[in-house]
Amino acid sequence: LDRSKDLGVAKGAKILFHGLPLLYSPYLDFSISGNRKSGFLPPSIGQTAKSGTEFITPIYFNLAPNYDLTITPRVLSRRGVLLNNEYRFMTQNSLGNIKTEFLDDDNLYGDMRWASSLNYFHDFGRGFTGALEVEKVSDDDYFTDLSDNISFTSQTNLSKSVKLEFDGGWWNGTAKVQSFQTLQDVLSPVTPPYERIPQLTILG
Repeated sequence: LDRSKDLGVAKGAKILFHGLPLLYSPYLDFSISGNRKSGFLPPSIGQTAKSGTEFITPIYFNLAPNYDLTITPRVLSRRGVLLNNEYRFMTQNSLGNIKTEFLDDDNLYGDMRWASSLNYFHDFGRGFTGALEVEKVSDDDYFTDLSDNISFTSQTNLSKSVKLEFDGGWWNGTAKVQSFQTLQDVLSPVTPPYERIPQLTILG
């Protein structure tokens, strides 16, 4: 343990459960204080009926105190390699994150597949704030085929919205424009929700 560098090093590290080895690594290093540190995150392996064996190896980049990047190659034995990226940032007046997923050629689907999302908040000052939300996928079956999170597989409406708010103390106002990408199932069609073009709200 080198406390002057905030660095711990382990060689020949093993994790045992009731005497059985679950993980072995010839070399590991880590922050002693728990601060963010660039490097490989713990990998994971799994199995699904649609994609086969999955192997996931996240790589974390601590780019600056106020922004970072995680790149996660996800190897799907029946489909190919899906690349997942998440970029997070924060400034004095704003914060947000950008997520992208990209599979160049799905061996089962026969085409390129992708997903992206953007969440952004900005404080303009003088009571004005704004927010931007964008979610989009390449096709209707993206989440059911490729998501490893059960909460995403049930999603049917992906939002795209821009919102501007004003807080005037004794009154406040909101202007919002919103539309949706509705993911359809041919066996169970979904009625798309109404769009907001725009929605204006004033409360006193």
